Amino acid sequence: MKYCITIALCTLLALCFATSEDPDVPKALNYSTHNSGNLLLEVSNMGTLEGLTYPANSENSYIYKGAHWISAKKYRRDELGRKLYWLASFPTMDSSQVVTTSSPLWTPLLRPVIDSLTTEGYDGDANIHELLPADNPLSYDAPNNAQNSPLDNVLTSILGLPGHRPFSYPDPQGSYLFTVPTSTPLQTPSFETKTAYFYDFCPFGTVGQRDYGTSSNTNDHRPLQIAIEQKSYSWGLQNFANFVILENTLWNCNPVDTLFQVSLASYMDCDIGPLSWGSYGAIDDVSGYVCGEGYEFAYSRDSGGIAGIVGLKIIVPNQNLERHAWFWKVGDGANDAAPAGLYPSYSPRKTPNEKYWLMTGRNPSSSKFSSLIPMGGNMQYEQPVANDTRYLYSVCKDDPAAGTNRYLNIAPGQSLKYYTVIFAGNSIDELKARSLFAESFISSGFEMGNVQGLTCIPYIRSLTRPSISTIDLNWHSYTDPNHFEVKYKLYDAPASDWQTIYIAGNQRSGNINDLQYQQIYKIKVAAVYNSGASEVYLESQTHVEVMDDTIPIDESLQVLIPAINYPNPFNPSTTIRYDVRSPEPVQINIYNLKGQLVKRLFAGSLSTGNHESVWDGTDDNSRELSSGIYLCRITQGGGSQTLKMLLLK
Repeated sequence: MKYCITIALCTLLALCFATSEDPDVPKALNYSTHNSGNLLLEVSNMGTLEGLTYPANSENSYIYKGAHWISAKKYRRDELGRKLYWLASFPTMDSSQVVTTSSPLWTPLLRPVIDSLTTEGYDGDANIHELLPADNPLSYDAPNNAQNSPLDNVLTSILGLPGHRPFSYPDPQGSYLFTVPTSTPLQTPSFETKTAYFYDFCPFGTVGQRDYGTSSNTNDHRPLQIAIEQKSYSWGLQNFANFVILENTLWNCNPVDTLFQVSLASYMDCDIGPLSWGSYGAIDDVSGYVCGEGYEFAYSRDSGGIAGIVGLKIIVPNQNLERHAWFWKVGDGANDAAPAGLYPSYSPRKTPNEKYWLMTGRNPSSSKFSSLIPMGGNMQYEQPVANDTRYLYSVCKDDPAAGTNRYLNIAPGQSLKYYTVIFAGNSIDELKARSLFAESFISSGFEMGNVQGLTCIPYIRSLTRPSISTIDLNWHSYTDPNHFEVKYKLYDAPASDWQTIYIAGNQRSGNINDLQYQQIYKIKVAAVYNSGASEVYLESQTHVEVMDDTIPIDESLQVLIPAINYPNPFNPSTTIRYDVRSPEPVQINIYNLKGQLVKRLFAGSLSTGNHESVWDGTDDNSRELSSGIYLCRITQGGGSQTLKMLLLK
């Protein structure tokens, strides 16, 4: 049987055709795409996921937005840090007086004020972000913010390099920049590791509400005072290429209070369909749940013909957990806008924090929320009617046999590690097999075992140009195929024009000669295993290169200039945002698909930090260009990045 798995130009296609860009997310917040396996998944430095493409050579998107949700209880204190107590046995709005132990009204019989709080990376119904990197638009007055913000992003490590500083709170350096690249290798089990840090409070001490989005003015964000270190892992190796594992370390940064009765959740809004469909892919989605030992995963699929299914599960090692899963239609999301509200202020709702109720297994509104957990001994359940669904999958602990460890609690300064697994397949049986494999893999301490004989998707690690007409490539593969194929063609040439250079299976480098000046090329590497009737053919991500003489490329993939343009598609103009990390000159050039330079947008030196350049769709003579695809190449020193932009008139 012949298989063909391709890591193609999906990231660039997503930039051209995605319609799900959230206009309320500030551009300083950062996404980075896993592209070493058969899932292209975007992870962020603000507790969210986006844009899962599966298989990697397709244009099918499976996640509009996913997010971490964290719930816990904590004591309420006054501005001096003193614990508060209710005077009334059953406090309401009319009897809400609180006192401290220093009050003459205090007695040992008074109950402490305990808040049930939830922090979410993203709430799609309320459009709220409550997990943000240390440096963000809400902390501009924090120390050193101007110089720090370009570096507070998602760090990509390939085979553990570059590494980063370990997390510490408080940070002895005071910058809270833990993703600044270092030469110290990262101890990681994965080939491609994405590392990010985000908080639900300001570690710099900046006061005020720290939530972002269109509902922030009406949202009372009461932080748990948590930090999350997220390391996401991916591989190109057979059996490992169809999932991404997020290793999450949840830190309680509160110096005095334990977070108790903690619940961990993933919110998922999938909107499954081709990238070009945008929100139209959402209306016929279906969510479901599969229970059983080694399974216990939620999933979403498209009921209108898109074959793949994306699953999700949460694993907390060595814990006996309750699992809950709920689904609802767009607009019916849980409300925690005023979590400290007292009856009757939240009437007709049953609780001021519907999110905490859902995450701990209680339904605050049966007319809105339905359980995905199978009932009556069934092993699988699926929502009966397709719609624009989103689900919440949560784990918590309520184990009376565990005594004092009945709940998940996190003491001050301590942490809890848990894993979120995102995986995909073309059937429930495939998801079951991948769920079992991922759980066993995590339980083994990420022991890969003997990989000989397994196929592997090649990963291009660097592109260098020794001359204006030559490109040298270096790639990685865990195993040796029968042979590799270095493939290239002009960007807009038909697929029949791919040229092939054959490389021995034990080699990891090659070169392309006699390339044409000022032409745009697509370049990729393929691995061919088991030549013959059972051949397996695996392709790397496709790279786009402009053969110009501005600055020679030296593209180590982990040091590309972070850049994006928005809107995309655009008319009449688009803003190109990029981060400058060194004093070396920056060049921004616009090319058409014939490789012709149509606009020299910028050339010069800039201060380090975030910068923007606007292109109005004209050439160097101020003439308006026709509709079509254009490439923006940003170069600085030895690094470059190419953005694909679509002008629509």
